[in-house]
Amino acid sequence: MTMSEPWVDLPGHILGPSLTAAGLAAWVLSANGEEEAAGATVELQDELDEALRAGITGPARVSRETAERAVSLWERAAGLLEAWSATAGGDPHADREAARLRTRVASLRRALGSA
Repeated sequence: MTMSEPWVDLPGHILGPSLTAAGLAAWVLSANGEEEAAGATVELQDELDEALRAGITGPARVSRETAERAVSLWERAAGLLEAWSATAGGDPHADREAARLRTRVASLRRALGSA
């Protein structure tokens, strides 16, 4: 697959966790007043949800643009969680969730071929 192809195949084992990460990112962005960015996470959520509802257990084809945008949004959400933790004097839950988002970002990057 070349980097210019409009689609990317996400491995089946990351679909469910990525759907959960998309929801978390949307919540974090919304809670921080970034409604437009939160709304943008719906694109990948919809594509992943559609694949899971169709019973796909192997790779699911999603828009490369949507996956690339998710990487950016999820990184932003992870940064917001880390910033919250730092201002709160350390928040283990926020740190865990930020790490979870960063793990999902790494998975998407691998699927995009830009790890």
